[in-house]
Amino acid sequence: MIKIIILVSMAIFLVKFLVNFTSLWVQKIILSRWRFNITFQLRELIMTSSSETFIKSDVSVLINRVIDSIPGTVKYFLSPCLDLANYTFLFFIFISIIIFINPYVVFLIGFGSFFFGSAYLFIQGRFLPAITDSYIQSLSSVVSSVSALLKGYKENKIYDSLGYEKKQFENNIRRNSRLDFTLIFFQAIPSIFVEFVAVALILFTLLLLIIVSSDTFAAVLEFSMIVVVAVRMLPILNRSLSALSRIQNGSRHAKAVLDAAQSLAEHASLAEEVHDSHRVLSFRKTIDIEHLTFTYSGTPTPVLHKVSISVKKGEHLGIVGPSGSGKSTLVNVLLGFLTNYSGSFSIDGVPIVGQEIANMRKLVGYVDQTPFLRDATILENVAYAEPPEDADKGRALECL
Repeated sequence: MIKIIILVSMAIFLVKFLVNFTSLWVQKIILSRWRFNITFQLRELIMTSSSETFIKSDVSVLINRVIDSIPGTVKYFLSPCLDLANYTFLFFIFISIIIFINPYVVFLIGFGSFFFGSAYLFIQGRFLPAITDSYIQSLSSVVSSVSALLKGYKENKIYDSLGYEKKQFENNIRRNSRLDFTLIFFQAIPSIFVEFVAVALILFTLLLLIIVSSDTFAAVLEFSMIVVVAVRMLPILNRSLSALSRIQNGSRHAKAVLDAAQSLAEHASLAEEVHDSHRVLSFRKTIDIEHLTFTYSGTPTPVLHKVSISVKKGEHLGIVGPSGSGKSTLVNVLLGFLTNYSGSFSIDGVPIVGQEIANMRKLVGYVDQTPFLRDATILENVAYAEPPEDADKGRALECL
């Protein structure tokens, strides 16, 4: 029997090592691919989204989704999901070993697990969400207070004679600190329950084996083997709880990514998807705009109303007007970013719609009123869409 205990212990250790190592390697590959695919798909959604929607969007939010929310989704949501699947697999292996040793013990473990699981879900569902939401709100208040302290330094020195800002800062910091450690307290409770339930199960298991077995020595040996298995199960239970907590906390990253993807997908511009790389649009005569009217969604008044322009090749045209008069809107229409307009826009009689939008852009040189420069060489910025090794340096110098 002692030999069996030793062999069971070695088998458990070997199985756990192999499963953990294999799982870690597979997770590395899967999570890396998932992160790449999610990031790339979001990039595609951004590029195929309606230009009107993108122009109105907050670029800083989209940047945050790429550099924070997507890595957060992979690290703090998808990764613990895979961990939980791994721990569940190991848990069932150990349960199978216990069934082989003594099937009656499984009923006791099941009862204990049900009791513990119910208590854990009650704590998670009853307290943690509300505390987490309150903590996030208090953190926002702290950011606001710190910002007011630093950005309003002179104003506080001059006007805050009654100490109102100081009291606000003090109250926000105190509330945030209290909620932070309250959150830590409730997150630690499940681990304490694990130890309590585990010790109780071990004692009840020993009592059960002694009661149902006629041979006390054999019961003690069975109990020893079960304890060996249970000792290996305890870390799995603790890590499973930790994974559940990480999944819950990481769900906000996943929700942010899903919301961004859904918003972009709902406003996808199918007209800009079509490219005809073999067709070359020529410009030999005129660019014609006739009775062009455009209204932004959600606004009653048109920004452009029955605008008609005809520009011959070689002519120079400057468009002037006060802020909000539609200059940028007209340029965005000419670039094919805003397509939901009435009227017509054509080059040499060819309507600029559908695939002709992409063909037209090959004729355009564009510098925005707030120019975007890549973190690269001057050559790469001038020859924007070409790899540095393929860029024509002579043409780039002419442009400069």
